[in-house]
Amino acid sequence: MASGASGASDGTKGARTRAAIITTALRAFRRDGYDGATLAGLADELGITRSAVLHHFNSKAALLREVVEPFVTQLDDLLDRIEVLQPIPNRVRRRLLTEVVDLVADNRDVAAMLTVDRAVNAHLAPDLQVADRASRFVAITVGTEGSGLAATRSLAALGSVVRPLAAADDLVDFDDPATRRLLVDSALAVLKLPLPVSPGSAPSRGRGGS
Repeated sequence: MASGASGASDGTKGARTRAAIITTALRAFRRDGYDGATLAGLADELGITRSAVLHHFNSKAALLREVVEPFVTQLDDLLDRIEVLQPIPNRVRRRLLTEVVDLVADNRDVAAMLTVDRAVNAHLAPDLQVADRASRFVAITVGTEGSGLAATRSLAALGSVVRPLAAADDLVDFDDPATRRLLVDSALAVLKLPLPVSPGSAPSRGRGGS
């Protein structure tokens, strides 16, 4: 009986250590960049050995995947749900942007790392590339206006959400509902901008030329 209790205790301790490694790694990846962070540095922060880190994760790349995959999975689930509703009306656009903002805000460290540390993409597996998700966002929000200018407008809307991630935590409070609403409204305002008429094309009825 005592042996069983000891085994359960060891399992709980191991789970706590694993969770602490993930949390510390995410903080270090955001602070130092993926290339700048080291397993030895993580171990020092946690007061354990590098070997103890490797007991739970056999490489820094494996730890990166553990950090990024839950966020990407949630983002994929969101995009999957919205994609089937195309072409999306304005109310669904607001729903999409609200959920994107909430997801980014609730996972600020990983979202900031992926946005600010461009070098990290070289270390991500093909199924975790964030650029692919940005392309899906563009395809959803461009709708029937399949032009390069429409894609640029969609990327600008996405940028209005993710660019503040680079700011210091005390400058942009993502936990504040007013901040989240402002980000949604800003992105929606960008998506509602009329597209200029390309040179040589006939102006669309109801849309002014540039």
